[in-house]
Amino acid sequence: MTDTAPSTPNLASTARGLTYDVVVVGGGAAGLSTAASILKRRGGITLAIIEPSGSHFYQPGWTLVGGGVFKQSQTRRAEKKLIPAGADWVQAAATGFEPEANLVHLSNG
Repeated sequence: MTDTAPSTPNLASTARGLTYDVVVVGGGAAGLSTAASILKRRGGITLAIIEPSGSHFYQPGWTLVGGGVFKQSQTRRAEKKLIPAGADWVQAAATGFEPEANLVHLSNG
């Protein structure tokens, strides 16, 4: 995914009142790849990735750390470098959902 990531992601500094066509909760391997796939297949949509951590750990690589193939530091990347082009990164934790109102509550309000 790093080859499709912008040099600086769109960081939504305050999420209050923002609306998106698609919201992905979680910026791990699954969330990032899902967001990238959606953006590739559906041009013109707005998409946000909600992820509080500034670091991404490639957890499937941890088995290789245990096996001595990787060092632990090799499984860590800066989250902002992995956000796909066209996505906004909301650096907060999801604290609740109201699906009937299309709302996601965030730790930063």
